[in-house]
Order: sequence, then C-alpha cells, then structure tokens
Amino acid sequence: MGEIIIKVPEDVKEVIETELPYEEIKKKIEELERERKLKFLRKFTEKYAGKIEVPEVKEEELYE
Repeated sequence: MGEIIIKVPEDVKEVIETELPYEEIKKKIEELERERKLKFLRKFTEKYAGKIEVPEVKEEELYE
C-alpha cells in the first residue's frame, strides 16, 4: 500500500483509504490547486482593473 502525504496549514491528521491509483489522486489535487489559483487571480484582476496595469496572460502561461 502506498502513502500520500498532504500538508495543510491547519493542525489536522486524517487517514483516508482508497483504491484509486496515485496518478488519479495527484491529478485531481493539482486541478483543485489550479482552480484555487485561478479564482484568486480573477478576484485580484477584477479588484484592481483600471487601477494598475496587469498584462493579459493566457491560462497556459500561468503554469509555466
């Protein structure tokens, strides 16, 4: 059995057993992190639109 350790800011320890393959779990976690970052960037650009110059960036460029 493998083990995946996810570190979070909270003081939490939880064991979740699953039969899913590692690659599938890792892919979903990465998707969640990308969505969180995109949400932050959208809020940031909406808040400061017209106040500061923010260059147009393609979504693919965010992950390079």
